[in-house]
Amino acid sequence: MPRVSRRRPSHERRAPPTKLPTQSRERATPNHRRQRDVPSSTRRRRAVCALVAAFISACAPSATDLGPDSATTDAASEPLPCNLDARLCDRRLVEICLAGAHNAMASTADGFAFPNQDLRFDALLELGVRALLLDVHVWQGPDGHGPAALYLCHGSCLLGATPLGEALLRLRGWLDAHPRDFVVVVLEVAAPTDAVVAAIDAAGLSDRALRWSHGATHALGALLDAGKQLLWTAESGGGAPDWYHDQWALVRETPYTFHSQAELRDEDGADDACRPDRGSADAPLLQVNHWVAKVLPTVAQSEAANALPVLLARAGHCATLRGGPVNLLVVDHASRGEVVRAARILNGLEAAP
Repeated sequence: MPRVSRRRPSHERRAPPTKLPTQSRERATPNHRRQRDVPSSTRRRRAVCALVAAFISACAPSATDLGPDSATTDAASEPLPCNLDARLCDRRLVEICLAGAHNAMASTADGFAFPNQDLRFDALLELGVRALLLDVHVWQGPDGHGPAALYLCHGSCLLGATPLGEALLRLRGWLDAHPRDFVVVVLEVAAPTDAVVAAIDAAGLSDRALRWSHGATHALGALLDAGKQLLWTAESGGGAPDWYHDQWALVRETPYTFHSQAELRDEDGADDACRPDRGSADAPLLQVNHWVAKVLPTVAQSEAANALPVLLARAGHCATLRGGPVNLLVVDHASRGEVVRAARILNGLEAAP
């Protein structure tokens, strides 16, 4: 018999199956089959994570909800500093030691002959000095025939002079840039009180002045919160207005004339270096004058006096003898030596070496 072909007609033939790419085959895999391949514990964990993520997304506030301060960092929530350290904010002024600059206006930077300081007083403030001793004089210029005006001078204004108004605006600019800092200004005045007060007021500095009350706490942080950044005292003519204080009602001091390091350090044991000098016995603040000048101030004498062990030893000795902490530790050439660090140690902000 003839052999019969079992081959189907071409129109009935099946097309070969089309092979899917691997990715397509995975998508084509029935979902229930894939889920059967995943352990049930894994599926439960995935479901829980999805629910948690959805909950967090729904509850998290948007940037609009948080407002413009939403970028505030943890650092911004820290307490504001007071004189560079938040630990001083709760302290009363009578419990704080401030590093001070003697004849702070008489600097090499401002062109003074025989200067007591290297740097201008605003540069000293940048270093951490917080008490300035300034001398105010009336001067008519180098020929003596100009209009009388107020200047910061030491002795003769021919040895160096800065217009008082200019210096006060310099101080105001520094305070504007450092709203969390408090400065004591002690004026030795050889000028009419009303003219000095008017100059301070014209510079916009009287509104920032503390009005001392003997019954008040005068905590540093509270003063700064209220915008009070200055304590003004005058060695003569102080008392009125009420922010322009009599220096010797608020401050009791040590002697201020020392001709040798041995005399400054009280090496003879006579305790003369810390004995009472000017100021009422019950004045709340203690000022330690700590400089040596045989004739004129010198860098070498200041560097020796401003050594940390010398500063700490004298401050501790005077505090013991005078019955209270040192509040103003005043030196020549405050940018040399370690008077700022000494004040920090006396304030308990760092340990003594």
